[in-house]
Amino acid sequence: MPADPESPKVRFGPYEADFSEGVLRKDGRLVKMQAKPLAVLELLVRKQGKVVSHVELRRAR
Repeated sequence: MPADPESPKVRFGPYEADFSEGVLRKDGRLVKMQAKPLAVLELLVRKQGKVVSHVELRRAR
């Protein structure tokens, strides 16, 4: 994970998410992911280590 949590690209394990492009890759290969789950993933990544409420999860777009 980069030092800057606001970076548009984040790495975790074999995955790389580019939230500015709206894509997720695993070992360099594109992973099909709909917009809503990707938005939830982005929220969880951005708030790492913090509690995320169900309201925040529902608002994620």
